[in-house]
Amino acid sequence: MGVDLMSLGAHKFYGPKGVGALYVRKGTRCFRSRRAADRKAGLRAGTQNVPYIVGFAEALRLTVVEREERSAHVRPLRDRIIGTILEEFPIPA
Repeated sequence: MGVDLMSLGAHKFYGPKGVGALYVRKGTRCFRSRRAADRKAGLRAGTQNVPYIVGFAEALRLTVVEREERSAHVRPLRDRIIGTILEEFPIPA
């Protein structure tokens, strides 16, 4: 996708709130917000919420599976909205 950093929040695609993922392209420099002593191997310490992680993964899987069907449903709605706006507010020449 050509990105250096990308964050995903599961609640944005019907997964549980409070869980997400951060993609960091290999070689991308990140600045630390805390002292190194607060971290373990450069990562923030803590216990992973396994049920939320599983919910995140399942929501992501369903998003991929249902993507085309949802797009087919939303596309005509989008086109109708754009068409109505362009009719009501024509672009001046």
